Amino acid sequence: MNVLFALLPAVIVAIFGGLLATWLHLANRPNSYIEKWALRISRFLLLIYFVWLLLLTLYQKQIPFVNVGQLTAFIGFLIWAAHLYVQKRMGQGILVILPILTVIILILSSLALGAQPVEIPHIFKGRMVSFHITFALAGVALLLGAGVYGLGYLILHRQIKKRRFGPFFSMMPSLNDLDRLRSLTITSGWILVTVGVLGGAVWMLIRNDLYEALSGHLGIAIAFWVIVSLMTAASRFRWLRQHQLAGFSALISAVMIVLIMMSIIVTYPGVIK
Repeated sequence: MNVLFALLPAVIVAIFGGLLATWLHLANRPNSYIEKWALRISRFLLLIYFVWLLLLTLYQKQIPFVNVGQLTAFIGFLIWAAHLYVQKRMGQGILVILPILTVIILILSSLALGAQPVEIPHIFKGRMVSFHITFALAGVALLLGAGVYGLGYLILHRQIKKRRFGPFFSMMPSLNDLDRLRSLTITSGWILVTVGVLGGAVWMLIRNDLYEALSGHLGIAIAFWVIVSLMTAASRFRWLRQHQLAGFSALISAVMIVLIMMSIIVTYPGVIK
């Protein structure tokens, strides 16, 4: 079994590497036939990734987030699933390269930190903790995508305004498509984060340590939810112009990464050395 846990992530990284090379080739020489095959491989890759995490789950009887190594692998899976969820609805062009690079880095990080099955700490036992973390991280994966699309909008808007077009201009989605992608990921991400935060509150009530949680992990999660809710409302009701919403999304995604790191430090005491 240990050989399988080492082999599967190696295979996944190798396929991701091939996928990255394919999209870099498509950036220089667009080809609809190759692109279709790349999308099919992307879905197959998600399946292999799922099998890896499923085996970890069955072996240790808990979704793989019980240490930082497993958590990074789990986040990588959710980012890739979020990417395919969006890709099914609207093409992302050259921006596909960003989630591929991100997932490769996360898988390599998980291997370096250790993603093998481990004994489950008491704090991570139970269905509600799995519910809370899974939904919250799934929402985070989509919201990180919103930041990418917002940044892409800003870059494309600047190029059009100054009439200075970069090498990947032809493969970028249009400004309207980038705005729609950002809106889709913000709304979907907010729904998942909301469900995750509610699940976290129930989890802490069951454990009878809600006050302690509010000063730690759950407090960070609620602060994060408030920020995401403001961003979602601004997008839904168009309180700002499109390029301002794009900049807001990119900024909030950067803040979100900082909050995630804080949450990891609080939730996994003594794990990060």
